[in-house]
Amino acid sequence: MNIIDVKTGTINSKRDIIVNGNTITSIIEHNNRNYKAETIIDGSKKYLIPGLIDTHAHPFLPLQSSLAQFTHFGVTSILVPGGSSFNSDTFSDLRKRSMDNINASPRVKHTSPIFTMRGAHPVKTYTNNKWIDGETIIYIKDSLQIKSVIKELSKTEIIGIKVIIEDGPAPPYVDRIPQHYLNLIVEESRAYGLPVFAHVSDIEEVYMAEKADVQNIMHFVGVDIDWKDDIDLINKIIKKDISWATTLMIDKSFLYPLHPEWLDVTDIVKVYGKDSLNSLITPEQIKFSKEFLNILKIDYNIENPNLENLIIPQVEDLMILYEKGCNITIGTDNGNDFILSGYSVHEEMQLMELGGFKPKDILKMATHNGAKMLNEIDKLGTIEEGKFADLILLNKNPLESIKHTLTIDKVIKNGVVQKRIDNK
Repeated sequence: MNIIDVKTGTINSKRDIIVNGNTITSIIEHNNRNYKAETIIDGSKKYLIPGLIDTHAHPFLPLQSSLAQFTHFGVTSILVPGGSSFNSDTFSDLRKRSMDNINASPRVKHTSPIFTMRGAHPVKTYTNNKWIDGETIIYIKDSLQIKSVIKELSKTEIIGIKVIIEDGPAPPYVDRIPQHYLNLIVEESRAYGLPVFAHVSDIEEVYMAEKADVQNIMHFVGVDIDWKDDIDLINKIIKKDISWATTLMIDKSFLYPLHPEWLDVTDIVKVYGKDSLNSLITPEQIKFSKEFLNILKIDYNIENPNLENLIIPQVEDLMILYEKGCNITIGTDNGNDFILSGYSVHEEMQLMELGGFKPKDILKMATHNGAKMLNEIDKLGTIEEGKFADLILLNKNPLESIKHTLTIDKVIKNGVVQKRIDNK
């Protein structure tokens, strides 16, 4: 088979990959077949890439359906940065399911419940009765509480602390988290070896995140970089090796109700079901999308707002960041109806290609860079001996077009071929 090295964007042709248990044990030239195998997968004329990583995912309930959808589309690892449905019991369930080799599921890593100020995002944005202080949300009260809560959380299986900086995302705006609280959260988290994942929605909040030495930024949507005035900030981000998740699908999701043809795709229909997809587009959703377009015209001076002129300027900024050395990762923030578990990782990658990124760089973001953000680069993100056998076998070369990541022949996670979905 043709093994793609995502670090270099090159192909190692005519190779055999040997998997023992859940681990890649050797990669050899195809002619050196002096081994016996219990199971042989024919990868002739096919392309092998590492499993994809969504660095900002909120699986839907029921969990098993959503997790199977991620895996169907080759997403073998996800990061769940909190949410109203995720308390300690839900996180425990996710971790158990992620190690299940019978029912398809990606590996699941997760942060703490979300740290935020009372009255701020996400509670003010997504109003429901699932936001319970101390379980699904941590309302910041004072310095002693911050220290105490982080100390207790450090005893759990989280991989970091999630904190909301933003004052929006929509009116009425509220006060952002005070800088001294943000600084303390990072300081206390670092004392326990926990990185901080910061939710931002504009450049001012990026300044706050960098000042506090946050290690991961969880959104690019809404961030408008002035490459003259903000260059010192960007250079500090690069020097500190801060990871940054994209989440451009947020903007595309707001346009979806006006584009039902985006849902009329075989890859989507056979996984999510035609009736289920058709039910998503309602008069209320169409009204919201039209209002969103009007905001783009009035507040952002976009004369003819559409997917291209909404996404391309953001990707152009991401390209500069990437060229300067920023660890850009692919994250979708799936959780609303039009950011689909698994499939939208491919949409996110296609948005990056639409804006000018080369497929080889996008593949690296969706694999190697994601593993780096999760601090799992020694186990995930590339096809190398000693790493987990999380793999996708493709029928077409993804280095020619990132859309070819959807030509999936097989998905392998933890050394096991995963069952895929077909709701005909």
